[in-house]
Amino acid sequence: MADETAAAVTDAPEASPEVNGARRKKLLRILAIVVVTVGVLWGLWYFLTQAGRVHTDNAYVGADSAQVTALVSGPVKEVRVSGTQAVKKGDILVILDDADQRIAVADAEAALRLARQRYGQADATAEAARARVAARGADIAQARARLRDAN
Repeated sequence: MADETAAAVTDAPEASPEVNGARRKKLLRILAIVVVTVGVLWGLWYFLTQAGRVHTDNAYVGADSAQVTALVSGPVKEVRVSGTQAVKKGDILVILDDADQRIAVADAEAALRLARQRYGQADATAEAARARVAARGADIAQARARLRDAN
């Protein structure tokens, strides 16, 4: 029985070089088509999504830059420059919302009016007190005159 199996294995026709060559060409063609398809798809993806982007790995740019801080704090109402726009001295960069400052000015003006009113009241009270002092001075003068007359 072992001789029959060995004979069958040895008698089996081996694949001819022509069949192997055809199979190899077919597989190489499929591999080439897959590689070209992947390349075209990657190129299309890169062109559509990545072509205009700048890529850096922790790069530094040598440029003149300055830290800008406002003298007063407040919410930003409008930004008049972009991120890397060149500016000159005196250019308006940011407009702050002045609602808080307007409220503070109105409060200060109200406090000033109240202080002026109180000053006017105090001045009127002082004037009335001066008039009373003068009247009492006149009363004293009359009392002295009566005392002299009585003596």
